Amino acid sequence: MEVPNTIGNLEVKTPEAKVEKKPPLLKKEGVKRKRASVQSSWAEDELERLYESRKTAEGRDDPRRSQNCCEFFLSRLGCMLAVCVGVIVVVTAAVVPNLTTLSTTSTTSSTQSVTSPATSKTTSDHWAEWTLYIREYFQQDSDAATGLEERYPDNEVVMALLEDRFFWHWVCRYWECRPDLPHTLSDAITYCIRFGTSKTLQNNDYRHYTSLSLSGLILSDNDVEALANLFPYLKGVEYLHLSRCGLSAKAAKSLAGQLHLLHALNALDLSSNNIGDDGLEAISDTFSHLKELRTFYVMDNSITNVGGRALAKRLVHLQELQNIALARNELALSLSLMAKAFVNMARLESVGLWPITCRADSFRMAAQQARDAVHTPEGQVRSTRSVLLYDASTGSTGGTRESDAAWQGVEQELTTGVYISNGKMKIRLQIKLLEE
Repeated sequence: MEVPNTIGNLEVKTPEAKVEKKPPLLKKEGVKRKRASVQSSWAEDELERLYESRKTAEGRDDPRRSQNCCEFFLSRLGCMLAVCVGVIVVVTAAVVPNLTTLSTTSTTSSTQSVTSPATSKTTSDHWAEWTLYIREYFQQDSDAATGLEERYPDNEVVMALLEDRFFWHWVCRYWECRPDLPHTLSDAITYCIRFGTSKTLQNNDYRHYTSLSLSGLILSDNDVEALANLFPYLKGVEYLHLSRCGLSAKAAKSLAGQLHLLHALNALDLSSNNIGDDGLEAISDTFSHLKELRTFYVMDNSITNVGGRALAKRLVHLQELQNIALARNELALSLSLMAKAFVNMARLESVGLWPITCRADSFRMAAQQARDAVHTPEGQVRSTRSVLLYDASTGSTGGTRESDAAWQGVEQELTTGVYISNGKMKIRLQIKLLEE
């Protein structure tokens, strides 16, 4: 598999502010180790004791070191996959200029975690154990251990990866094979794919690797294409969260091209992107393959009634779907078609349409669509104060003077918001008028 030299034209650069060095390292003959300010003297003694005791107890080389790079990844498939995905998460967060506008989530600054007073002891223990791990891994090769101990604190990609113990072995192996550390997204992804995606792996399912979340990180079209190329090796993924990633219609099409491979997918969150009608149509074309999908979120995606109609035609394939969220899209004029699709979905429980939008001059038409959406499932309409406004549960199609008068009361509440329920499915509906 060929990976471009740069992913999304992004490259990680060493930050101007130096990352504070990690736990103090011991001195060996002829080698100077760096000491960090975050470790107290008791930790030094404990580290020395643990290191010497484990070294004496084991007293022999680790047979892992005789493996070459390809053998390493072939024997540790989950690690290869996590590294590919993890590096996308970490490096994208590090290089995106607009990332400062995003809320800080799991990919936070490693410097902050080191200097936080509330977590200083935990952090100190973490890096002390990492130092011990390096020495256990390299054992007799003290030069390699020393080199890694001195180099890793200045590498932003590696520092973020090391926050999770899952990546410790991979970092040591990478250093042993090069010796070097990845500085760019392209370098890391290329290495992982080259040694981990051979033809011998194509029939493997990674059922232990069930969740992937890149939410909040801006991904270019090329980034998403690289991610989608990993889908053949992520067949066990059940939860895919890509909200607030700046996904375009092109990115959605790249996902759709490989999404059918995620047979176990249970939840797909694409909310707060910009996939538009074309992107939604491409994603919905894969519904016939997503037999296990139970949650589907595409709120706030610049979707119009064109995309709404395309979605309605394909929802019939999602018979396991329980929750769907379509809010903050211009879908008020496709309510009738979507309601007909909803009523044919046996397990659907929750529909989020709070709010959907339409132009002010189309409100009367949208209100009629809403009335159809009430009668199709034979539901009741209640206000936000739980007051019964309209009842279509008797199966009547309306048209009487009483029902027309009752519906006028519903129309007055549509811009505030109403709840439509038939006992099995609940629709939260608010129609927001777009400003001219």
